[in-house]
Amino acid sequence: MRLALYSIILLLACFLIVSRFAFRGALTPWLGEARLDNRGIEPGTDIHQWPGLVGRGANREEILSGTSLAVIEHWADREFLDWAENGKVTMTRTLLAKMLAERDVDQVNQYLLAARPYAGSGSSYELRPKADYDFAEIVLAGFPFLFGDQPEVLWPQTASHIVDVLLIEKGYRIRWTVPGSLGTVRDTENHILMTEGTRTLRNLWLIKSGADPSIRHARRTSEHARALARYIDNLEQRGLYEFNSQPYGGYTLTALLTIHAFAEEPELVAASRRLLDRISYQYAVSSMGLRRVVPFRRQLGRAGRTGVYEDPLTAAMVSWYGDALLTGEVSDQPNLQHAIVPAAMPYRPGPLVDKLMLGHGNAANSRGGRGLILIGRGEASSPEIHCRAEGYLISAGGVSWGKRSGIAARPTVLIRDDGVTDLTGMLRIVGVGDLTSWNNTGVHRDFAVGKGTLLIPDEWRPVAESGNWRVFPLGAERPGWVITYSDATESLFAVAAGSTEGPQALLQQVLAANPDATQLATTFAAPGGPEFSYDVDAPRGTWVIKGVEGESVDRDCEAWPRLQIIAR
Repeated sequence: MRLALYSIILLLACFLIVSRFAFRGALTPWLGEARLDNRGIEPGTDIHQWPGLVGRGANREEILSGTSLAVIEHWADREFLDWAENGKVTMTRTLLAKMLAERDVDQVNQYLLAARPYAGSGSSYELRPKADYDFAEIVLAGFPFLFGDQPEVLWPQTASHIVDVLLIEKGYRIRWTVPGSLGTVRDTENHILMTEGTRTLRNLWLIKSGADPSIRHARRTSEHARALARYIDNLEQRGLYEFNSQPYGGYTLTALLTIHAFAEEPELVAASRRLLDRISYQYAVSSMGLRRVVPFRRQLGRAGRTGVYEDPLTAAMVSWYGDALLTGEVSDQPNLQHAIVPAAMPYRPGPLVDKLMLGHGNAANSRGGRGLILIGRGEASSPEIHCRAEGYLISAGGVSWGKRSGIAARPTVLIRDDGVTDLTGMLRIVGVGDLTSWNNTGVHRDFAVGKGTLLIPDEWRPVAESGNWRVFPLGAERPGWVITYSDATESLFAVAAGSTEGPQALLQQVLAANPDATQLATTFAAPGGPEFSYDVDAPRGTWVIKGVEGESVDRDCEAWPRLQIIAR
């Protein structure tokens, strides 16, 4: 019996050693929701060379004004709730807002002094249900930096309690794997950014406050910050695995904004700013008036939501651009938990992103103002494809690689300059069967095609029709037409913007250019425009579009660079 016990202990020890050093993260593909690594993605168009892309800093007056202030006041109005039950998201944001608004300051400090860590950090799972404490930590980590020089707002003893008790990320080593997984499961991007952002800021505050002025601590703090910078650079250069994630993209953004606001290591400040700039730019070219429909990884359960404000990044954009773009009240918007940190932190997108978001001036075609925008996201992922034009945006739904991929493909959609905020009011193509089997990548300039159903909003009325063809106005204020076709094999639509033809004449042109309906299974000739060839049965990883005007296109979506812009 004793020999058997020793053997078990020896085998367990060997497993721990091997898993720690030889098989780090080896079980991630089966048990985790993170990417261990991927081949580098070619940069394509280098947005970081463009003037006006670099994000700027907002002063306190700007933070406490407009929609940012409305977001802060929305949270400052909330009641104090139990920390253990609500600390993860609700209470950290409530406390932050109350301190920014200098409201209930004594209660906030007393509440924080009474608080204790209620769980461990890192991902939760079936055998570790109480975790995720880093969701609270990363917000708390900013408090000493935001209010440490205002003892009337953040009491000195409260700041010390936050750093000594509530921030549990001690030491200097980056924790890459999920606690309790014996080093075999990589943690997700948002968790790594939150835990390590907390760690680097806690260590930095120990220096700034004089709590640990040792040279050794300063050196190791700097080493950790540079290691975190390399990780963030990797995310920027190889693409976020949790791209457009609902909801985790909002927590990734929270961590990046907090790191960028308070880090002092130049490499870390630059790396976090570059990734924020890319996230902001990609949102701008893939949205219209805060409305965005894009493929995402994690969580599939949210794929059926039809509100186009559901994207957590939209909440950040509401706090930055809501004064000009938001329709309705701030308090009515979803995901406002993802708006308060963007409102409070100083990062704001650069003037180029401002122009793209607000439509001011005529942003150069080469910078995404107009044209076809292709965003590559690497192997076994989903590209983003957008046709961006004045007054409308066509976005491809992307491709899923099955349920285990965590990728939700979306409908291919036409977003018009009409203020509609729900998919049910938009023209769209949905795939056949479960969305995890869709390849909705059939978008090019002013054209979309897919194997699936064309859904036309109930309130749309055709102004010309013949058989399976319909012509609709592009918009009440926008000259042009939308041509649709749908049968049992495929669906397509094309935009004829600025057309001087009447709808009946345009329809006759379309019929003349496409006389054989059977050819529409593979080819469509746009009126007065190019001919598109396509394969609506294209496998995953292959662009549905095959060619334009007889010229073949690069259909290997997995090998696409991070960004390509094909200007008009």
